[in-house]
Amino acid sequence: MEAAVQAYEEALHIHEHLKTLESPEGATLLSNIGVARLRQRKKKAAKQAFERALSIREKTGTLETSAGATLLTNIADVQELFGDVEGELRLYLQARDIREKTGTLDSSAGAVVLSHIAGIYSKRGDTAEALSWFARAREAREKSETLETDAGAKLLAKTAELLGREDRSAAAALLEEAWQIRVRSETLHSESGLKLLSSLCSTRADLHEHDAAEEVWMAAKDVVEAMGDFSRMPGVRLLELHGDLKRLRGDPQGACEAWAAAASVRATLGKVTGAPAADLYLRLAAVCEDLGDVALSEEYQEQALLARAKQTPKNQNLNTTQSFWMSETSPSSP
Repeated sequence: MEAAVQAYEEALHIHEHLKTLESPEGATLLSNIGVARLRQRKKKAAKQAFERALSIREKTGTLETSAGATLLTNIADVQELFGDVEGELRLYLQARDIREKTGTLDSSAGAVVLSHIAGIYSKRGDTAEALSWFARAREAREKSETLETDAGAKLLAKTAELLGREDRSAAAALLEEAWQIRVRSETLHSESGLKLLSSLCSTRADLHEHDAAEEVWMAAKDVVEAMGDFSRMPGVRLLELHGDLKRLRGDPQGACEAWAAAASVRATLGKVTGAPAADLYLRLAAVCEDLGDVALSEEYQEQALLARAKQTPKNQNLNTTQSFWMSETSPSSP
């Protein structure tokens, strides 16, 4: 990445020397520098590059183009990192308007914009508005034949997460559809695929469809084993989920064994602090008490207290806050 940034900077100096920077090509160069800076987690430098690119596009009358819409999308991503939700929404809506005018809304890049708008309304708690934007994003992917992709599966999973607050059966159906998309697109063996199966398993369990939940759990287990991740955090989460299923089916001993295995892997990985670890220890404490092992129950309660006491503030991670940034020359999907 550093080599790419150096190459971009050298090109920038040449444009400045030749006084050709204020051109559509110069704007594209600055936009790509901004993307590179974001990937280096240098959000201030990224913002500066994007703002220079925006100024040039406005001066050259090239903002209302597909490249201009991509630039606005990238700037909106930066606004998210700075916590400017209103600015973020305004820019996404502007990008949407430009893509409508240029006939590029029904595309992968257009679906990205629509999905982000949906996400903002979801965070605001406006479920109906968010779902309408997610539906429009799906329409864009269907029309552009990009629903059967990793990005398409992620869109359905996000929609299901929101829909599950009101209609878990409908959410389960969407997750099932996303599962089949990942199978067909050969993207199931991934962290996103595993997260999808975990969500579907939990949803089926909440619906008291225990056999279906176990079937999904077995599929998730196959994915973890194929990825070789049972001794890492994906394996931990899967073991915790298996314990939850055992508990729901009235098998406290099975739940205890699964949760204890998860706790053991957490200890090996050093992941024994924070709310998720504390919650696991509390579940173990409760089930051990039910099984009559009071001493072990008290031990897990102490571990839960320690886990919460040692919890540290969550650091902002640019790679998780925003999973993608689009180059004007080669846009990508989330």
